[in-house]
Amino acid sequence: MAKSASKAMKAERNAAIKARKQRKLLEEQIKKSNEKCDEAKGYLEYTGKNMESNLMKAKEALDLAIELYDNNSLAFFLLGEVYLAQKQHQSALDSYSRALLLDATHVASLERRAICQEHLNNVDGAIQDYTSIIDQEPNNDYAYNMRGLCILNRQVPGIKLLSSCFTLCEKDFKAALRLNKANYYALVNLGKLYEDQEELEQALTYYTAALEVKENYTYARFRRGCTYLHLAESMLSKFEAEEEESSNEMGAVNSPKTPVVSPIQKSSPGLGHADIQSLKQEVIKDRRMAEDKSLFKSHVQSAAKDFSVLLNLDVDPNLADPTVVLNLATCCLLLDDVKHAEDNLKRVEEIIATRPSLVKEGTAEPICDLDLLDQALKLKKKALRIKKNMHL
Repeated sequence: MAKSASKAMKAERNAAIKARKQRKLLEEQIKKSNEKCDEAKGYLEYTGKNMESNLMKAKEALDLAIELYDNNSLAFFLLGEVYLAQKQHQSALDSYSRALLLDATHVASLERRAICQEHLNNVDGAIQDYTSIIDQEPNNDYAYNMRGLCILNRQVPGIKLLSSCFTLCEKDFKAALRLNKANYYALVNLGKLYEDQEELEQALTYYTAALEVKENYTYARFRRGCTYLHLAESMLSKFEAEEEESSNEMGAVNSPKTPVVSPIQKSSPGLGHADIQSLKQEVIKDRRMAEDKSLFKSHVQSAAKDFSVLLNLDVDPNLADPTVVLNLATCCLLLDDVKHAEDNLKRVEEIIATRPSLVKEGTAEPICDLDLLDQALKLKKKALRIKKNMHL
């Protein structure tokens, strides 16, 4: 009996010793795994010329960290960072997902996975991740802004958002601003939301607010310039429609079928009440037209100013965004500034011609939507020829 009890105690003691050894071994493995994570962090913080080499070194360190302890959520998160830096979005997403399996409350993993979801065109997945962040951190203005942006990016270009989607977007962007009024991303996204809905004055308000927070925010300045230009072109279309209507009315008055009333046929040598009212209406109409034309000019000048500021930021003229230069040329055409319109159109042609060699050198990005740009350039050159003929 005593012998049996002694054996049991010995077995229990051996089990305890073994458990302590295993725990100690595990603690040592976790420590070494975390040390490898720290090593990887050092490589990831460096963004110089050897970035690609450092990413590979970081990956090697993280592979060892995971081999040492495969429940290290930080190691999987950092591995996701490596893949994201290499633009391997599916691999990055898988790593962040593994990190979240080990720690479902890791907000940084949710943020990064949402970015990967967007790159992989899984907008619903991104929205779900941002919603998870909001559930954990109700005061996270970044998550509100990004969720609203995901909904906005569902929009088909040229088609307005459904009322329900518009409301969701507006609600998220305004929630972000309520939490952080200096969130210039939310300000400009709210501006874009209104611009896409043709609420241009509202859009201008938010683009301007974004630039008040961050003066050198180029996207906000570009969008504001485009909105000013859009407003001006809408006004121009209205002027042309009114002139056509007025021309048609004059044609009807001067028609051979319209009876001519001689002075003798008039019942009174003075102006009647109806004539006076008609003259008043003409004066009011002319005054309103003058005000509208002044506002039109102001909008075009404001657009030109924004586009000019953007171009002044480019040290090398050939690295400028050709769309910005083309928009500036459009402003010059609307202001009847033929010389500068021609100069800017030539500059667009030069940028298009030199860009392929710059892309090959790795000093510039390819021009997006080149076919559309070419079509727009042809239209503006045609408009320039018409303007030049008018000035002859």
